[in-house]
Amino acid sequence: MQVTVYSLPNCVQCNQTKKVFTTLGVEYNEVMLDENPEKAAEFMDKGYKQAPIVTAGGEIWSGFRLERIQGVALQIRADNAKAH
Repeated sequence: MQVTVYSLPNCVQCNQTKKVFTTLGVEYNEVMLDENPEKAAEFMDKGYKQAPIVTAGGEIWSGFRLERIQGVALQIRADNAKAH
């Protein structure tokens, strides 16, 4: 499952999201929204107004959402278990 965290500098919720993903062993790509204004505008048009914005598989959410982060980690573990 590909996980991407779209974040902003000095964003507490962004940093916390990345920290929990790292703690749970989830690899993710980071895209800085301040360096990608077209991506930020695309998310704003879709109604996402809070950083971070996370895409994981078919899911997308904004803000620090511990339950969703944990759910992604569980899904990745389950997928890895099936593959072995």
